[in-house]
Amino acid sequence: MFKKVLSFFIVCCLIFTSIPLSVSAAAPFESGTGSVDDPYVIATAMQLDKIRNYSDSHFILKNDIEFTEEDFSENGNFYNDSCGWIPIENFSGSLNGNGFTIAYLYSYVESQDTAYAGLIAENSGTVSNLNLYECYVVTDSLNEAYAGAIAAVNTGTITQCYSHGYVYSVEAYSAFAGGICGKNTGTVSICMNYAMIDSEGENFANDYYSGGIAGLNTSEGILTYCYNYGYVYGKTAGGIAGLCNGAYIAICKNEGAINTKTEGYEFLCSGGIAGKTSNKSAIQCCFNAMNVSASASKDNAIAGGIVGHNVNSQIADCYNRGSIFTTALSAETPYLYTGGIAGLNSCDETLEFYNESISCVYNIGKLYATISSNYNKTRRGNIAGDTDCHVKSAYFEKNDAYGIGLFKSEFESDTVCLGYGDSQKAESYEGFDFDNMWWLHTESEFLSPQLTLISEKPATGVSLQSNVNTVFIVGNEPEFSGKMRVRFKDDDIIEIDASKLILLTEPDIYKTGYQTLYAIYAGHTFQFRITYIKENPDSIVINKLPDKLVYLRGEELDLRWISLSAIYDDFEYYINVNDTEISYDKEALGDVEVTVTYKGASASFNINVVSEIITRITPESTSIVLQKSGDNLIMDKNVLTVYYKTETGGYQKKVNITPDMLIQYDPNKLGWQSSALVCYEGYKTFVDICITECKPGDINGDTIVDTVDLANLKLYLAQITTLPSAFAISADFDGSSKVDTTDLAALKLHLANIL
Repeated sequence: MFKKVLSFFIVCCLIFTSIPLSVSAAAPFESGTGSVDDPYVIATAMQLDKIRNYSDSHFILKNDIEFTEEDFSENGNFYNDSCGWIPIENFSGSLNGNGFTIAYLYSYVESQDTAYAGLIAENSGTVSNLNLYECYVVTDSLNEAYAGAIAAVNTGTITQCYSHGYVYSVEAYSAFAGGICGKNTGTVSICMNYAMIDSEGENFANDYYSGGIAGLNTSEGILTYCYNYGYVYGKTAGGIAGLCNGAYIAICKNEGAINTKTEGYEFLCSGGIAGKTSNKSAIQCCFNAMNVSASASKDNAIAGGIVGHNVNSQIADCYNRGSIFTTALSAETPYLYTGGIAGLNSCDETLEFYNESISCVYNIGKLYATISSNYNKTRRGNIAGDTDCHVKSAYFEKNDAYGIGLFKSEFESDTVCLGYGDSQKAESYEGFDFDNMWWLHTESEFLSPQLTLISEKPATGVSLQSNVNTVFIVGNEPEFSGKMRVRFKDDDIIEIDASKLILLTEPDIYKTGYQTLYAIYAGHTFQFRITYIKENPDSIVINKLPDKLVYLRGEELDLRWISLSAIYDDFEYYINVNDTEISYDKEALGDVEVTVTYKGASASFNINVVSEIITRITPESTSIVLQKSGDNLIMDKNVLTVYYKTETGGYQKKVNITPDMLIQYDPNKLGWQSSALVCYEGYKTFVDICITECKPGDINGDTIVDTVDLANLKLYLAQITTLPSAFAISADFDGSSKVDTTDLAALKLHLANIL
């Protein structure tokens, strides 16, 4: 039901850009002109304070800004009669924190009129990428009081911000306190709160709302992708919003303790996501994992895992695993409403969602209701403490409580109690959308369904496998088949159908070319590329010819390394040769044209077809000795065997290796060289080469002229042994260009030191 709405808001978070506003003249900042493209650069607390004078301009932080005790002490730069930082009023520009932190901000606003406390009083612009650490933000008013770390009231956009510290709205006619903003009618997304939140006062008949993100979310305000880890306390308290009135909360989680407690005449509401909802609000795709409690003395105490009191609003695709507590502090406490999803659920039967005000939910949290006397009445239910309307697809694990807290409720049949084994099976959760909203894998550590968009154990990586089709014809919606791999923090990996991914950006199905899409699974957002092509290309081109271009007639073509592209208007798309048709004359010899056809478009190249072809070459010896004589290299006889394949069989022939067939070696380097190559008609084989310097009389090539060489020469002349041709020039001792007895005599005289 909410899928398209959810996708829209997530995309807004992912592709957020600031809105162009007016450009200011030169100002007291580090640099910049205040435009969108050239924002003012802020490097100090004093420069941060100057924003108030240029509130419609654009700003960016250069570094962390840290306030000191001296800043807020008497005579300090931000003393302001002990009130500290004065919130920036009517901000309509943009402030990009650039991921930096403002630390130790102190703001105490006391007023008899409406009071605003926070970095900004009223934001109608954009605040992004900003962290507030150890902030202290307090309002005290006789009228309305709004307190929020980033903004007291937000009507614009706040995204990717973080708060830590203390936010307190006190002693007001109406008090609103939130970790990010006190009141929201704009959009807050991708924000986290670690601050302690509190709103209270002596006038208990009025409104006090505390929320981890916003005290009040109203007038179609949007809270999405927000997390609360801070302690939230108040009369109406929620992990994300105290009150959600005609507004929207989606893809949020609470892991901070929520508590309401009073000893007066107060109607208390406490909820993991919202303390109270009203006026057709919607809570979807959220979960609570922390304790929620409400303790009342003289009025009802209401506590729910998702919402305390759900009034004329919808809760869908949510679950709770936190423990829910209600306590009667006296015998005057009328009712304790304790619900795993909603403490108390009520809906006007004229509303379109009357029959499914709560749908597709489950609870596995414990429920506790503590009375102080028999006058206290309890309504303790795994789905709702009590309800006056229908719920749908609502499940809980078997325990000591019913689905609906009121005994024999007419709506009890809407809930389903699951045994421990059944709660671990997807088929048990009839009505759950396991294609889009939920996932359940028995190999993961979570034995109950998890939300696809926001998981207790978020994935650290999601990747599409190579078998996933990402190429589509223009005009067709993308359909993903194959597998995607999901990796978790502990290196647990699961493979699931790619059809389960949730697209956060919709493709332009009428645009040819590459498109980058955002998707999400198990709480992890990732991007991937798809391609849209026309049914038929305008042409195809060959970017790279195959390595092999000579073939024996009848031999199968080897096209593994060919590179092909299809041309669609101005877009070039690489295609796989296996997706093409290949045609050529298989009986022809010589230059033969090969035609490649892809969806009606063709390109061609030539190959050489022969009747015989070399398949390999092998040297008789893999060690070759060369003797260097001046610029010449003389080598011993070495034979190369060449193997041929023919149309009918094959044959071999012997070829003498000559120096000009040797490559990949240094002819001027003496000694052994490995990995040289013998090259014959384009075919190559490795050999080792040894180059020695020619030395007259050194017949055996050991670089020494001695009696061993004399003996070798005698044996050669007696035709008892052969003389390696590489050393024949050394045996020609007298330089007569022939080896005979004269060389033998000259060598003897040399060894006798006579010659």
